[in-house]
Amino acid sequence: MASAPSDNSTQDGAARTSGGICPAQALAAQDIAEAVAIHNNAFFVEKDANGNRIDYVEALHGGLTLLPTGNGYEALRTDYLHMVEDVLLAGNEETFDDLMTRCSGIQAQLKHR
Repeated sequence: MASAPSDNSTQDGAARTSGGICPAQALAAQDIAEAVAIHNNAFFVEKDANGNRIDYVEALHGGLTLLPTGNGYEALRTDYLHMVEDVLLAGNEETFDDLMTRCSGIQAQLKHR
């Protein structure tokens, strides 16, 4: 019986997120994402920084923005650093810049699928 990988990879070598799933698996789960987006549109009306209603279905089809810009980016950096200082992200040694680089890659993948 094969043991579970001890690092952040699956047995076939695909990288996993800290949540335990491969980004490719998450991106491939379109039917689940559609159902969640429709549910969120119905029950969780949220607005973006400009006051516009967030359309979760549109976000699935290339409209998702993970990286804030301007003051929002610096506010997120400050908040992240405070969470690190307060040990709210215990075990997470990822720097803010590394996290933003990873988010940028995910955002690019989502916009080009």
